[in-house]
Amino acid sequence: MLKPLLGIALLLTLAPAGAQTPAAPAEPAAPGQVVKITGSKSTPTGESAKVYAAKRRVLRGTLAQKCALDSVYFSQQDDEETYIEQLEQMQEPGEISETGTPMPSATLQKFNPNAPYGDASNAVDSSSITGAASSNNVGPCEVGDRRFASGRERIIRNDKSFARALEHLDAKEYDKAAAQLEAAYSKIGYPEAAVLLAKLSLDGLGVPRSTDKALYWLDRAAGQRFDARKDALRFNPKEPEALNGMIEAALLLARIHQHGIGGVRKDQAAARKWYAKAADFGFVPALNTLGLASQAGAGGPRDLKQARGYFQKAAEEGYVPAQFNLARLYYAGGEGVAQDYAQAGAWFAEAGKSGHARSLYAMARMYDLGEGVKADQSKAIVYYKEAALKLLPEAQSALATYFYTGEQVPKNLATARQLFNQAAMGGDSEAMFNLAAMLVSGEGGDKDLGMAYAWLSLAKASGLERAGAALGQIEPKLSAEDRAKAGAILNPRTGR
Repeated sequence: MLKPLLGIALLLTLAPAGAQTPAAPAEPAAPGQVVKITGSKSTPTGESAKVYAAKRRVLRGTLAQKCALDSVYFSQQDDEETYIEQLEQMQEPGEISETGTPMPSATLQKFNPNAPYGDASNAVDSSSITGAASSNNVGPCEVGDRRFASGRERIIRNDKSFARALEHLDAKEYDKAAAQLEAAYSKIGYPEAAVLLAKLSLDGLGVPRSTDKALYWLDRAAGQRFDARKDALRFNPKEPEALNGMIEAALLLARIHQHGIGGVRKDQAAARKWYAKAADFGFVPALNTLGLASQAGAGGPRDLKQARGYFQKAAEEGYVPAQFNLARLYYAGGEGVAQDYAQAGAWFAEAGKSGHARSLYAMARMYDLGEGVKADQSKAIVYYKEAALKLLPEAQSALATYFYTGEQVPKNLATARQLFNQAAMGGDSEAMFNLAAMLVSGEGGDKDLGMAYAWLSLAKASGLERAGAALGQIEPKLSAEDRAKAGAILNPRTGR
């Protein structure tokens, strides 16, 4: 459909506007209030979810995991990764082990943190164990490694400093929170503690306001030891914005440079570097941001092939905005990326499965216009309806046109007018224009020249050129009451 209402007499001579390409996702907003601690969930230790997750992260990838310590902070997946790593270290792929070479058993042999030697019969805690190692010395760890891992896990398990810091933050006791965060970072090395100290420094809460100090803490958090295989965040499409302390630090550094926060000079190249760091840490949405930067030439040369690579990687991970952006790139093509409606349609459809409104609308347009597929308005209207239910103004406007003309659905002018009104309220200039036309002729409801003039004025201000010609036709017919009504809407303070 994607056309103005040709049956409206007043506007019959005005040329239709072409279909509009969906707008790009907005750039992430600059940080506002930076310190906010929210509620907790149930955890195996009874600690808040934030504290439990922080402790788990500092333990993963350490000797505690490598040696298969039996800790409440390790999940079954962690154990499986440890077992696979032990297999790889004991025997190179493709090799046959020599007779007598110790190999992991069919199940991971975990050891108790209170008995790193493998005998807990006389154990009190990990600091009091003495004696020979267990004969079942399976895996890559020696007795000393196990003892060190046990002691470190016990220190982390018993640590209260980070939990106390969060309690002080919730109570807005920022000076006490800062002291506990410094203790938590010094004692355990939580990247989350460093990030919170950076945020307090940026806002001057509990500590002197200092961008330099904030950058110092963020560098500490983002520059910690990192093993891509063990430490990278596992992306979950159902929780796409989940992050950890290292990622949060990288993202905040990116935004500080991107927006020039705290007196830092704006530097898109530096921002791009930190977004890339966040992506390396496993934050898939950062790949999408890098794709948009490559597409726009922000912080580096415009490179659509590079943008496609970023979008593709994030899209294959299941990140819906990247699926949409990849589809749009294929839809438009250009500069080394061939236009490919088949690929565009496939990725729009994939994003549409998750209910992405603009992807559903894009699929509707492709069926409506026959782009890469056989034109099929019956399929188009199904997608328009789905997108309209998600309150996408463009889809509401397109669906309204179907109800106006009576194609594919029973003609219903009242429904058409209602949908045009909803789309116009959402900022769609085509809907403003068509709603004004219905108001002029009294189709689907009362005739109202004052409202029609107001909507055409807003459509013109939105860049719809033909709205200006329609305004010229309506203005001579306005009564004093119509002018007052339009003035009150367009200039609410003056009523003119």
